[in-house]
Amino acid sequence: MRIIFGLGFLISASACAPKSAMEHDSAELDRLMNQNQAQIDACYHRVKVSHPTLISGPLTIRADQNPDGSLSSIELIRGFPGSQPLYECIREEIASWKINSPLTRGPLEMTWKFK
Repeated sequence: MRIIFGLGFLISASACAPKSAMEHDSAELDRLMNQNQAQIDACYHRVKVSHPTLISGPLTIRADQNPDGSLSSIELIRGFPGSQPLYECIREEIASWKINSPLTRGPLEMTWKFK
């Protein structure tokens, strides 16, 4: 499991695959998540404005990595009270993400811990 510290929250990503392929795809996912961190930040701030009672907590999203690197079957695995609008915004953002030259395919889990 790779852990990255972002602005105001913790990001982790994991997937099942052979070690070398997993390390490659994990590094690519890390790069992609860092590259698109502003989108996730914007989602949180937009939802916080429209839902001022939004509390903090972890949000885990599962997505299938396809052979071409695209993500599909994006679903909320774990949220916190009131996090559904945040999940919907993040889902829209990550639906356009694409992992470069993936060596694996299958499920990925991404967790953001909003503080």
